[in-house]
Amino acid sequence: MPDWNTRLAVDFWTDQSDNPATQIPVTPINTFSTTIGLVATELHSIEATHVGAVYAPRSIAFTMTLNAMGTAAAQLATMALKGSRFDIIVQVQEGTDWSFQSILLKNCIATQLQTNAPVSGAPTLTISGVALKATETAAPNSPAPADQPVTIPF
Repeated sequence: MPDWNTRLAVDFWTDQSDNPATQIPVTPINTFSTTIGLVATELHSIEATHVGAVYAPRSIAFTMTLNAMGTAAAQLATMALKGSRFDIIVQVQEGTDWSFQSILLKNCIATQLQTNAPVSGAPTLTISGVALKATETAAPNSPAPADQPVTIPF
């Protein structure tokens, strides 16, 4: 198993009709995580159990925590409070260990903001939200075909 030598970068941008889209790096960032909800509930009947399944729509949620020192935290918080949609891309900055080249979360909507102001250290901002569309591109060394984006259907 190789050592992890890859650095990831997270950027966001908004594409509003009155302002051209500007890609803004989210830095310094502490954590970024995504959760894809694949909800299925088993279906039972009087005669038998587990006769089928009822599927709910898929969903993708994200949470990121960043140091609230710089303009990225303020811009993200402002967009969240205004209810503006934004896009997030997680991509390889350097290295070859990650299975993906990039993951693009489109039309993100913030659902929760949390701030933390510790006695020592930098204050943090945690943003949670949902994405209405997601696309991933496999890394060149991945067994999946590289440079062919795969859209995660919703």
